[in-house]
Amino acid sequence: PIRQIDQAIQRLGAGEFTTGITITGPRDLQYLGERLNWLRSCLRELEDEKRKFLQHVSHELKTPLTAIREGTALLEEGVVGQLNEAQCEIVMILEQNGVQLQKLIEDLLNFHLAQARTASLTRQLVPLEQLLEEVLKDHRLAMRAKNLTVERSIVPTSLWVDKEKLRIAIDNLLSNAVKYSPQEGTIHVALDHDATRAVLDVVDAGPGIALHDQTRIFEAFYQGSSTYEGHVKGSGLGLAIAREYVTAHQGMLEIVTEGVQGAHFRLTLPLRTAKELV
Repeated sequence: PIRQIDQAIQRLGAGEFTTGITITGPRDLQYLGERLNWLRSCLRELEDEKRKFLQHVSHELKTPLTAIREGTALLEEGVVGQLNEAQCEIVMILEQNGVQLQKLIEDLLNFHLAQARTASLTRQLVPLEQLLEEVLKDHRLAMRAKNLTVERSIVPTSLWVDKEKLRIAIDNLLSNAVKYSPQEGTIHVALDHDATRAVLDVVDAGPGIALHDQTRIFEAFYQGSSTYEGHVKGSGLGLAIAREYVTAHQGMLEIVTEGVQGAHFRLTLPLRTAKELV
């Protein structure tokens, strides 16, 4: 009975609320099992309510945000008349913050999806070097603004993965590197593989991750003590989302601390064939 109770607690701790809890043995331990099952039901209801709340809030936020961004674009294009220099500066600030707000909403949605452990992966054979270049291309403007250099060490590697979920994970790693890199800094990106796994390393030249932050950096909403120059603080969800999606692929996302000045993240994925995934 004690082992059954321990296993039930471990399932609850892992967020697995679908399986009912039944404890065999003496009556007092059976009663404890019934209370654990009651707790499981409460946690499951709470999880369902949280999911509905996130869905509704994100939808309600996206609708007015779309109108704001479209209105800002019309002002920027001079549809309602030419703007003076001060007005153009205000429009630019509105546009930057609109983009940032959209990113925060998308992070919230992605975190919700990443936490849905029942969500299935839509796998396809993806050349990781091509996916990596697509993500780098998405960040070219931000990198150009800081005059950043990207040093690549790429070995062509193809994996059966969920392309969109892995793209989000890689995007969050690169976004983090761009965010904390100093002006005219260098980001190192390396992709390699052996017989059993593929490894992606993303290294920046920023302030790095403080020792007291390293155990919590992948927690949702946690923001480390490292500072950066920017208009709006991030959501603290990017690395949590990345780890959830990597874990869904039976992979691992970790911090490498040896011989690194800035932050060094290593993403490892197992090499599997389509037949092995069936």
